[in-house]
Amino acid sequence: MRSSRRKVVVAMPYGGSGVERRKAILNFSRLKYIVENKCQVVPPVPSTTGTRVDYDVEVAKTAMDEIPKKALEQIRSADILIAGLYEPNQTVAYELGYRRAGLRGRTVILMANSQDDVPVYEKAVAYQDWRQDDVLKEIDSIAGRNFPPLASFKVDIPGGLKDVIDAKDDGLMMALQLSLQEIEQDFGVWFPDPVQKLRGILSEGIDRFYPFSVVEVSFSKRGEFDDPPAAVVDFNEDFSHLYGYVSREAALKDAPLTLDRLLKRIEKFSDSAHWEQFMKE
Repeated sequence: MRSSRRKVVVAMPYGGSGVERRKAILNFSRLKYIVENKCQVVPPVPSTTGTRVDYDVEVAKTAMDEIPKKALEQIRSADILIAGLYEPNQTVAYELGYRRAGLRGRTVILMANSQDDVPVYEKAVAYQDWRQDDVLKEIDSIAGRNFPPLASFKVDIPGGLKDVIDAKDDGLMMALQLSLQEIEQDFGVWFPDPVQKLRGILSEGIDRFYPFSVVEVSFSKRGEFDDPPAAVVDFNEDFSHLYGYVSREAALKDAPLTLDRLLKRIEKFSDSAHWEQFMKE
């Protein structure tokens, strides 16, 4: 099964120190564990049956009482933003507004305990219910102890919290999975295999081409190819010499050349390890 990765950034209250900081780390661990391990999301494009979406979840690097440029860049560039609104926090409200103002403002998930937690400008937006009493009770219990050590947001999720999530957190798991599946519609056309996609572009858009053609691919707008999508614009004669063609005319005699044939010809001049890496990429 093929997969692709999305970067998810969490904007959330960080707590000050001590118990509140430990609680914030556990809240983040809960989200990270569910999104990365429990959500089974597939791309919406029919031709990609057999693929899945994987997620890397990280916390926005916001310092106390300030929002550094690095955090804002994280929030702007992330594929998805999760905003933790389950506690009143002006920083999270600002970060959410900042994200909404950008090009990716639609790819946002709100986490809240009730409608009262949601900022007034987000009242019309659906939110996911953060409250699950057994899970929150376990978070409070772990946060109130000195063990396990929770020095940063990069620590592994404690086993006790993981067990309670597995047993009790079905509601949040399902809500996040549905939200992520819906968000996939906003990412446009899915290209899980560049070699397969290139093969399609060349076979559909070019009737004849020869080895070491320089192919220009054009787009009408983001994610949509022009019609025709590609054209041969030049020929790299120097490069063709490396693969047994003494001249442009010699290469032309091998036309029309499918991408499969071209790849097989190049493979002859590549060691197996490098070729496997090339095809993988």
